[in-house]
Amino acid sequence: MKKLNIIMLIIIILVLAVPLIITIKSQAMDLNFTWDKNTGADYYVMSWGPASRAYTVNSEKILTENYTVKNLDNKQYFFAVKAFNNCGNSSDYSDEVTNTIPGVVKNLKIVLNITTTATGK
Repeated sequence: MKKLNIIMLIIIILVLAVPLIITIKSQAMDLNFTWDKNTGADYYVMSWGPASRAYTVNSEKILTENYTVKNLDNKQYFFAVKAFNNCGNSSDYSDEVTNTIPGVVKNLKIVLNITTTATGK
């Protein structure tokens, strides 16, 4: 019985002596954006990337005045939106919004300046 207690004590000491390694993974974050509807816009495209006006990702066509960018890693991002009409014309990029994850961007406003060119026969 005494031998069993000594073995248990040795096991406990060995377990406690082994360093405990804990890996903490940062969770990706989603950011929600909204903007005012613009007359003449049929859809929007949001762009974002790691540097100002250097966007590396574009959304699909957005048919509403809100969009959620999902699964962003912990770093700084820059966001802007373009408005498009069905004739293929687009606005310039909106004012840029920057956010460092973790954080929250509440509102992104865009100003639509779509110009069309008429062609005659």
